Amino acid sequence: MKFTKSIPFSILILLIFATLMAIASTRAFLRLSPEIERINQSNTQSLYIVEQMLSAEINNDIKTFEENLLKGKNNITEPQEAEKFVQIENAYKKAFMGDVQARKILISNITELSEINRVAMINYAQNAKKLSITGTWVIAFMIFIVWSIGIIILTNLRKTIIEPLDELEDVLDKVAKGNKHRRCPSTAPTKDFQKIYDGVNNLLDK
Repeated sequence: MKFTKSIPFSILILLIFATLMAIASTRAFLRLSPEIERINQSNTQSLYIVEQMLSAEINNDIKTFEENLLKGKNNITEPQEAEKFVQIENAYKKAFMGDVQARKILISNITELSEINRVAMINYAQNAKKLSITGTWVIAFMIFIVWSIGIIILTNLRKTIIEPLDELEDVLDKVAKGNKHRRCPSTAPTKDFQKIYDGVNNLLDK
């Protein structure tokens, strides 16, 4: 009968939505984790380079300074860093030669580089937190959708299958106990049960 197909079909729909929910939530968090790791690695590396540059400047070690300057230029993660590296590159040789003004400019730009990366790490952490919260709300919404569909399916099954079967069982039980006037309702919730009701009623009338 057709109504026997509605149960697995309804369950299949619910399972599909549950699967989609799991895939969506998994993808969201899988995208979040590598991004956080990438940001932390790049900005942490930038902070380490800044520290090495400051240390080299204090120790008047121009070779180490230039090595870390090159590393820093190859590890730019924030747009503002490029300008700072240009200013550092323009000032560092004079600073190492003893130019006080150039040294002030150099230290100022190195310090600003450090601040740029620290602020970036904080901002990225906040964005990651927002993304995590958004993902949580998406999951909650999808769970709500799955529950809503489940309730709709259960309500539909009760009206189209469970209640008609209960009615049919009650009719057969009452007739078996001697109630010769008990019959199925004249109107059934589905065409399939209408045929069954009519067939049972005709059989009992004979």
